[in-house]
Amino acid sequence: MAAPPLRIGIVGASVNRGWGWRSHIPAILGLPECELTAICTAHQETAEEAAKATGAKHAFADYRAMVEHPDVEVVTIAVRVPWHREIALAAMAAGKHVYCEWPLGVNPGEVAEMTAAAQAAGVCAMPGMQGRVAPSILQVKRLIESGYVGRMLTANARLTMAHPYQRAGIGWAAKRAGGNHILTIQTAHMLDIAAFVCGGLQSVSSVDTTMVPQWTLPSGDTVDVDAPDQVGVRGVLAGGAALSAHFAYVPHHGAGWRLEVYGDQGTLVATCPGPAMVMPNRVAGGTAADKTLRELPVPADLLTVPESVPHDSSAYHVAFMYQRLHRAMRDGTPLDPSFETAMELYQLVDTLERSSQQGGAVLPVGG
Repeated sequence: MAAPPLRIGIVGASVNRGWGWRSHIPAILGLPECELTAICTAHQETAEEAAKATGAKHAFADYRAMVEHPDVEVVTIAVRVPWHREIALAAMAAGKHVYCEWPLGVNPGEVAEMTAAAQAAGVCAMPGMQGRVAPSILQVKRLIESGYVGRMLTANARLTMAHPYQRAGIGWAAKRAGGNHILTIQTAHMLDIAAFVCGGLQSVSSVDTTMVPQWTLPSGDTVDVDAPDQVGVRGVLAGGAALSAHFAYVPHHGAGWRLEVYGDQGTLVATCPGPAMVMPNRVAGGTAADKTLRELPVPADLLTVPESVPHDSSAYHVAFMYQRLHRAMRDGTPLDPSFETAMELYQLVDTLERSSQQGGAVLPVGG
């Protein structure tokens, strides 16, 4: 008999708006491992609208009521970063398992508190680090570990993406202290992916800058900005290979993501039009015997998400996360990634920020 689906309540899923609606809702509705039990938004009418549109049993305007409801066993948190901590702590105190979007908190102290709370409650607590479960990323990692590139010599990672500087409602993301900018989001995700597939980082040097210090909103109001929009990183990977990385918001026509891994026996390249954790990558590779790079299809055993989840959307990788959460909760499989994994990444982000404050000083990772 198949294990019962996870009974999920999501905080932050208004109809046709936001990451929760675009990504979590289609993933949950498309997976037999999941059941959408409850939706919580800021207003009862929008919660009821979303519940009606999705078939969820319950609608809430107060997350406290939702996390206490006996029908809910998993709380998904898909709201703005400053609210993550209080919702996650309330859910775990109620004995509920948690899937919290990245970034978990606005600073490492909040993340440490959330991680300790998950350990004390004995619940599964999963961070939104879906890059680690993306089939194409796992394919690159598998190829490297199998010796495809031989001894790794160097790796390059890059993401440039258009940033909606003038979008309505974006002003809250202008401040570094809010914890929602290119260092804590795109750099964290992309650098984690690069380090994950390449065996980890030993040391890093980083410089972040703010090239657009003022945003003009549709209302005509301006917002002063101190959140970074450019991050450059140089690092040494666990095996001694060099890593060079650059992550940037640009006003128009970002070139997307590109990861290049070079070894003495071969080369691997992963690309996609946007952030690698959001959409599938195209993987190409070539060994010494090849005249050029050739496309490398993702192995079938990594493709476990059914067609009922849109494969060309941001819901695709999120669905793999829910599959892992289901196995952890129903079969006792170790949860990966976990809040402990997220804590390690926050320590890396903190190291990058300290390096930049010290003029690009070379600092050990995890020291």
